Amino acid sequence: MVEIILLFIFGILWITSVVKDALFWIYLWQLKEYRLDRMRAHFELPSAKKLLLSYKTLAVGVLFLFSALGLLASFFSYVMLLAGIGLYGFQAYRMYEAYQDHRLRMPTFTKKAVSLLGLTFSSALVMVIAGLLSPLPSALSLLFFTDLMVPAIATAFVGTARPLSLYMKRKIVARAKTKLASTPDLLVIGITGSFGKTSMKEFLSHILENNFNVLKTPENTNTEIGIASHIIKNLRQEHEIFIVEMGAYKRGEIRDICAMVKPQIGILTGINQQHLSLFGSFRNIQRAKYELIESLPEKGLAIFNGDNQYTRALYDNCKKPKRLYATNLPEGLASAAIFAQKIHQGKDRMTVEIRDKKKKIAIEVPLSGAHNGTNVVGAICAAHGLGMSYKEIAEACKTLETPPHAIHFRRGIKHTTIIDDSYSANTDGVFAALDILKESEGRKKICIIYPLIELGRAAEDAHRAIGAKIAETCDQCIVTAPDFYEYIKDEAIKAGMSKNALWCIPDPYIAMRKAQELCDEGDVILLENRVPETIVRNLIIDD
Repeated sequence: MVEIILLFIFGILWITSVVKDALFWIYLWQLKEYRLDRMRAHFELPSAKKLLLSYKTLAVGVLFLFSALGLLASFFSYVMLLAGIGLYGFQAYRMYEAYQDHRLRMPTFTKKAVSLLGLTFSSALVMVIAGLLSPLPSALSLLFFTDLMVPAIATAFVGTARPLSLYMKRKIVARAKTKLASTPDLLVIGITGSFGKTSMKEFLSHILENNFNVLKTPENTNTEIGIASHIIKNLRQEHEIFIVEMGAYKRGEIRDICAMVKPQIGILTGINQQHLSLFGSFRNIQRAKYELIESLPEKGLAIFNGDNQYTRALYDNCKKPKRLYATNLPEGLASAAIFAQKIHQGKDRMTVEIRDKKKKIAIEVPLSGAHNGTNVVGAICAAHGLGMSYKEIAEACKTLETPPHAIHFRRGIKHTTIIDDSYSANTDGVFAALDILKESEGRKKICIIYPLIELGRAAEDAHRAIGAKIAETCDQCIVTAPDFYEYIKDEAIKAGMSKNALWCIPDPYIAMRKAQELCDEGDVILLENRVPETIVRNLIIDD
């Protein structure tokens, strides 16, 4: 009777642990878009490698080995049973804590995620039933082994589902093409680049909406399947312009999107080393982004960011109709461009002096940051190319807003100012945000940053440069993951920052408490890159 009660308690706690692990692994696969290349890049991070060699995994591995030895000694099996109850009881308590603090990693419950979770849970349930029907030593060995195999089980089901996913994707893309064919007069504008895509899309759609019926891809939807699904659900006959944000992690993906939507105008916002570990080389990044320009019709229009040296080089080689936009250009290129001769930056707005060949127009924009200035000029360039007058454009620019969590000034705890840039980041974006922090009025400047990912061999140099910039712009800094922290710290200290002003705090709750402790009235806090939601939610109070 005692054995049954203990085994029942063990089973309940074991299921709790397996559920937590299954939720996490499906969450991680979903975060990486169920792509093996992105998961591979994720495990290049030192912190990710520890997932497979955590203290919990090692403890379960030891218990599995000892429980196998327990096949020869019943008493030893009881010891392993009690040890398992202790381990899984502790894991259940940690899961409860994570849930209470909103730190429990769970996927968005889409049909695919629910199906994968159901398959993983079903496999685990089969093991539970088999364990309960077996002698104690065999039951323990089976359950400990199954626990160790949860990541492999989840991964196996992700792989098994791939052929069905590809089949469904082809059907959805075909439906999207059919629907697009029913709107022959629709003008499609494609936007791609390593950075600035979402801001450009939002700025351009806002300006054009005054004169046209515009459909745009929502939020950060920029994959072929996401765009196709949006077309099927939302494209209407009355739409005149469709603005499509296009993302890619390897060559050929932007070409596939273009084959579906057939853009007539393409905007290249800038190129840097973002996702270098996936593309393999910087040259591959350039080629992948240029697929948008190659896909344009011969009489289409290619628009390039002249502030970025790599897109400017592609502009020089482009033989199709083209335009350049910039905030600072060599004099020889100015005649072919719309560019901002001057940008007057105020506290929360800027005045952009546009120079278009012989014309000069001052446009007021309620935004901050040089990077926003570049994107605004690009949106103006595209809108003017579609026939809008500068007067119409200037009127629309008066109400421009940045996308959520992209350089938003918000009210924080203790009468602080929060610069919320927690949407996502790349090296150019980090430097731009740190410049805004530096220029902001405040008693003390604090940066809370999550390191950049998928930079491959460029990661060390990028994070060292970020460390030097942090020393230049910040009084204190909290890094919320251990990856590349040493590079940030080393370079920041070399640049004169005190080692006592830098912290690496991976636990979101502890990092949040540290930030609350550091800040005082009048301070300015920058939340940069994918800072954990626990920190964002507890520092911002204007929601």
